[in-house]
Amino acid sequence: MLLVILGILFVVFTKQAFADDDLSVSLHTPENQREGATNQGYADLLTKPGEVTKLTFEVTNNTNESKQIAITGGTAGTSENGTIVYASKDWPATKFSGMSERMENLIVPSEGDITVGAKETRTTTVDVKTPENGISGILAGGVSFVPDTPQISNRATATIPITTEVGYTIAIFNRTSNAILVPDLSIGAVTANLTNSQSNLSIQLANNTATFLNDLYLSVSIDGPEGINLQRTSKNMQMAPNTKMTYRIWTNGQPLHSGSYDVQINAYYGRKDNLRFDAPDGNRYTYHTHGQTTLKISAKQANDIAKNDALMRVKNQIPMWLAAVLVVVVIALVAGLAWFMLRRRSIQFMFVLSGQNIIERGTVQLRWYEQQTVLVPHGYYLVDFADETAISVTGRKTENTYSVEKIHI
Repeated sequence: MLLVILGILFVVFTKQAFADDDLSVSLHTPENQREGATNQGYADLLTKPGEVTKLTFEVTNNTNESKQIAITGGTAGTSENGTIVYASKDWPATKFSGMSERMENLIVPSEGDITVGAKETRTTTVDVKTPENGISGILAGGVSFVPDTPQISNRATATIPITTEVGYTIAIFNRTSNAILVPDLSIGAVTANLTNSQSNLSIQLANNTATFLNDLYLSVSIDGPEGINLQRTSKNMQMAPNTKMTYRIWTNGQPLHSGSYDVQINAYYGRKDNLRFDAPDGNRYTYHTHGQTTLKISAKQANDIAKNDALMRVKNQIPMWLAAVLVVVVIALVAGLAWFMLRRRSIQFMFVLSGQNIIERGTVQLRWYEQQTVLVPHGYYLVDFADETAISVTGRKTENTYSVEKIHI
């Protein structure tokens, strides 16, 4: 499955950066905020090598109970679904590409946690260090404010074990020059994998430049043996500076046969200036990267994947022909039941004396679930229900006999 980052990590570009019913967090615009990014609710710093910038935040507790808030710094990473996680911590090196410094090591809160009383506002500060040798491009990360809630970990299920916290994050960007670098997307290895017991072909993508890679549209087509064709497209994705992501094409229970697979990859990104490349989604993009590779899957690898793929196991338990027969049988039963209940049939009734003489007989047309009232013949009464002057004939019984006696005056 896609790597789902469970933390609620927002970046809201307003003066009050984060707010919900319980907690609100706002950033005081720093003096070295980059021109054109003032009053945005996030920090976009233009600093000097070796400089330390102090950021001031106001944290408001809107509830009637005291809250303890943990404050941590993180590095901007890219999740498998193409979104930026601004407060990643301790991610493996395989998730980054040529990153000079991790922001989680340069963001230093003055307090690791604070207690905010009911209906109270607390001020706290965070230092952002600029590397001594400056910054080529941009360093991106964030400051998280996490209420006293437990951590959520995907270590038991994810390919890459990551622990995240449910909370709020304010983005922090730092640079020592206004120069904007050109994004450089590279397409790496393609491999066959099992992820959470589901088979997939995964493609490694890397943003090798210290700049954001925006508006990423990705189209992948894979042709394999025995007519296998797998496709996936995604749009509006984004990659953080110097980060990698794994893009997975799921087989959805389709077996991966041994043999050669032709993998065609087209990536389009950037939609602000110099739009040159037409993409299948109908938009024009600034950059286009094409990749082609041949993936070979051995018979052993194909068998191992098939044996451990949960969807394939389910499919193998019930053959398709048997499933089709069962579907037909169920449809026939439902149709037969509906016909039985909805058709009208003749329901006979008669009133007889104890001596078996028929006083009156008749027929009504009823569906299985319908009923109709029939009057007891004049001058007679029901033996079992002497006070009743009528009976209800139902569609469930085709023949109905009622014993009567003559009324003696």
